[in-house]
Amino acid sequence: MSQKCEVRNYNNNNVDIISHPTSQLIGHRLPSEIDMEPIITAAYDTGMALEINASPRRMDLDDIYALQAIEYNVKIAIGSDTHLPEGLSYMWRGMGVARRGWCSCEDLLNTLHLRDLLEVGA
Repeated sequence: MSQKCEVRNYNNNNVDIISHPTSQLIGHRLPSEIDMEPIITAAYDTGMALEINASPRRMDLDDIYALQAIEYNVKIAIGSDTHLPEGLSYMWRGMGVARRGWCSCEDLLNTLHLRDLLEVGA
């Protein structure tokens, strides 16, 4: 079943990163069929970043959407979706998605120098 997603009233100073926008949960829930362009545009308009979720249960923001995001100058954050230190080992999966999406170090919040990272949210 296709889900319609209308982006409205999206300017919230408490939100810096939009995480797993298609809500995919591998083996349990298919990704929502949403039009990502309005979400990417909203992220650009508000200075929000989009997350590549590296958990093997999520793998949400795929390489195609990551490429679209950086074409809009939207920053990407790679997260592990973990609650335990062992889960940090998932990060390589997210880096693979970012590389397939042609993300450079300048596109990734994870690789920015602290002073540059602090300027992103300013």
